[in-house]
Amino acid sequence: MKITIVFLFLFPTLSFSQISDSDITPKEIPKFQIQSEEIFYQSIFEIEDKKSKLHSIGLKAISELYRSSKSAIDLNDLENGVLIVKANLPLVLDGYFVPLGSYKPIQIIYTLEHVLILESKDQKVRVTLDRFKFISGVSSDGEVLTFNPPNNLDQEYLNFYQKSLESRNLKKRELANLYNKSLVLNELNNISLNLMDQLKQIYFSELNDDW
Repeated sequence: MKITIVFLFLFPTLSFSQISDSDITPKEIPKFQIQSEEIFYQSIFEIEDKKSKLHSIGLKAISELYRSSKSAIDLNDLENGVLIVKANLPLVLDGYFVPLGSYKPIQIIYTLEHVLILESKDQKVRVTLDRFKFISGVSSDGEVLTFNPPNNLDQEYLNFYQKSLESRNLKKRELANLYNKSLVLNELNNISLNLMDQLKQIYFSELNDDW
């Protein structure tokens, strides 16, 4: 993974109090659902309405959820009730890096690419989020980061994290990188669950507005 490189070349100008190894404890990560080696989220909303209306609500939800972010509708199939959107959202990482043998705090706002799929039928909508990856980032000192190829957040990423977690006698850079990965995975989970919750609220609020 190229994320290690990111943390080696960023030098903030502020000084900070001494941070010890005991302060850098990787956070427990969620139990992700995995399908075809990909992290994914999926829910089915039971809604008393016709497919065409649910498809229309899906279009409105996309415009509301990604109002301030880049998104593109790859498929808008009214006949089959399918919407597929490739979208970007910010993922904020408040972690550490080790430039000169000591821990330094840093914040990076990553651009997190993902795919949202809305499948509507009469009385129900299936929502899927998957294909998560980093495509770029901006550090707290304004440095723009790019990943070529993008860093996929998938089973391979989880395996690498778990293997690192089981390692003994980690060096400072390794421990900081492991901690940062745990933040990334938790923030990915938070963003995804929040998106699911917002989608559900939009669908049901639209249903209530009809009465």
